[in-house]
Amino acid sequence: MNQQQHTRPSVAAPTKTVLMVKDNPIVRTTMGRLLETAGYELLSAGQGSEAIALLKQHGVDVVLTDHFMPDMNGLDLLKVVARAAPNARRILMTADRGGQVAIEALSSGHVDQFVNKPIGQQKLLSIIEQAVRRSRTPRGTE
Repeated sequence: MNQQQHTRPSVAAPTKTVLMVKDNPIVRTTMGRLLETAGYELLSAGQGSEAIALLKQHGVDVVLTDHFMPDMNGLDLLKVVARAAPNARRILMTADRGGQVAIEALSSGHVDQFVNKPIGQQKLLSIIEQAVRRSRTPRGTE
């Protein structure tokens, strides 16, 4: 009597991909290690044009970007992200304390969350995890 084994195929956990855009290489490396240690697949870029190239090649759940960068500002980058990857959650970081960047960012409709720097590691991880969860739900159905 020949019995067939019925095994369930192993299902890998979905990747949680974060595209981080920081022009400061030391901070980019430090934040990148934190995110990778927490289990995220990391794509990193030093400027907006690099981020756009990565976005064209990879699916991402979250884009975390600085506002002030050499080739384009973070808000302009997130406008491109909104068109190219509409379900990706978009987080803009800045050390600007004047408030004008925050007002412009949040009123643009292209930024899901605004973060003032400096930010603690646990707070950053919490923000990213919440954004990943929201990225799994189509916009408008949250």
